[in-house]
Amino acid sequence: MHLGIDFGTTFTKLGYMDKQVFCNLCPHPGFIPTAAARVPAGNRWLFGEQARQLGGKETINMPFLKLAIKRNPSLKVGEFNLAKIMARYFTYLNQTYVAPVGLPDSIAVAVPNYFGMNQRHQIMQAVRQGFSVENVFLLPEPIAALAGYNFNASFPVEGDILVVDLGGGTTDFSFLTISQSRNEILLETQLQMGQDAFSGAEIDRGILRNILAAAYYIQTGQQLPSSFISEKSLSREDRYYLSHMLTIAEKAKIDLSLQGLSIINEPDFFRNTTLTLTIDKNRYIKRLRPVFNRLKEYINYTLKPQAQLLGLCTGNTWHIDHLLLLGGTAQAIGVKEFFQELFPQVPMITTAEPELNVVKGLSIWNNLDHPPLKTRTIYPFHFYAEKTDAFSGENRLEPLPFDITNLELDTRGRYRIFSFSAASEFNLSSREDQVVFRIYESEEALPVTGSKRLMGLELVAELEAPRCSLPEKIDLYLDFKNNRLELAGFSTVTEPAASPGILTGYTDRQKQAYQVLEQYGFIDNRLMQDYLVHLNNIKDNEFKTGSVKAALFKLLALYQLFTGG
Repeated sequence: MHLGIDFGTTFTKLGYMDKQVFCNLCPHPGFIPTAAARVPAGNRWLFGEQARQLGGKETINMPFLKLAIKRNPSLKVGEFNLAKIMARYFTYLNQTYVAPVGLPDSIAVAVPNYFGMNQRHQIMQAVRQGFSVENVFLLPEPIAALAGYNFNASFPVEGDILVVDLGGGTTDFSFLTISQSRNEILLETQLQMGQDAFSGAEIDRGILRNILAAAYYIQTGQQLPSSFISEKSLSREDRYYLSHMLTIAEKAKIDLSLQGLSIINEPDFFRNTTLTLTIDKNRYIKRLRPVFNRLKEYINYTLKPQAQLLGLCTGNTWHIDHLLLLGGTAQAIGVKEFFQELFPQVPMITTAEPELNVVKGLSIWNNLDHPPLKTRTIYPFHFYAEKTDAFSGENRLEPLPFDITNLELDTRGRYRIFSFSAASEFNLSSREDQVVFRIYESEEALPVTGSKRLMGLELVAELEAPRCSLPEKIDLYLDFKNNRLELAGFSTVTEPAASPGILTGYTDRQKQAYQVLEQYGFIDNRLMQDYLVHLNNIKDNEFKTGSVKAALFKLLALYQLFTGG
């Protein structure tokens, strides 16, 4: 069995192909939430639907586990780092949904093209551990989606395609070129609009904030607490009611999509208060206009300039052959009409099950009955080598000359992207018998060659080895198939946890700030003593509770410093 895993921001989909028929392994109805939660009692971990519904003051919830890979790679909960949590999540998927059917021989996993080398490698390793399968490979989400659509389409698309994946947590835009005659797909670029801009979850929030909350005020004369809008500082009871309200909003969204009307009669909308109303299409479109306006602004000011650079747009004229709408949110009322208004001359394609296109494409990718397409992609990152300046002795960054951001690369290819000698300035070691080498990755090009800036860069390769064990000329390879960098014949990819996060070394950094302030004589001794006692009593995993008080101590100390006591 060849398994496909669409590891989404909000939900994960699983499936495989059996005699040209797609077999959906997700529970019916619905999909598997990409969520994790730790219950301190018994140090238990829960995943999927159980994790999403779990509440409690002491519970640590991660409703969007995938986002942590990009935004907080140093996440740690107790003795579990993100790599261990991810491995447990995929073990849960295996034991709950896949193992009862059989053991997969190979697995294809969807990955956003804006995930860097460390993020891709971490997903691959977690899947390998969770399923005990070595033959795992990653495929860019839009390529899998287009392959999944073309597999069952009566008239497969080709030419220049704009794929819009409207998911539950994010919206992604991708430009692809597909050639049926060459059996090839090229991914030109992929852009993520963001979790809090436009998605299925944001439509639910829009219904709650702009329709349900207004109706609640009219019927009761009471405003919902402001914390329900910011979704911060919520009590356990309020978290329950917010989740309850968003569920009502989601059901209204689905009813509107299926029937054009939603009737709500909720006896306990908020603290035993009833809410009754009817939402029709016109009311929904009018009230949700601010949410759709954010999408329109993104298309006009971010997507369109990118299309112009690719020659796919001139002024207000789009030069694309098809627009393919994917994701569960593509079925929401008003979405299709919105895109028809913005892309009036472009043929639009929708499917009966737009949320399954990606996992269908993944499930056929390595199937013996369906040879994989040739796929090429632009890797939208820049690599930099750290070097020692011969004159100043300072370490600086040098861009690698292999321009991967503008080259069409085979998604299973292996490319030599750099070469250096042990005697060159790229060897950072001060010892003659040793080689130290570091490569960084960045989403944006550094403005100045030889920059000393390290903020915003991610360490993706590091080598420290005896010089005698290495050849005189050392080659660095980008291995797309295994999602890693290779140096001198072995992998040099670093663990994602090596990237410093806000939690890592928190107390050490606070104590360094304390030592700076301690040097000045204008600050009250008792304040500084209490400050130090507080720092000694908090730990890195108590960041949320300890940081606020630490910040207050620093503000008071700075106030005394600048006012002379």
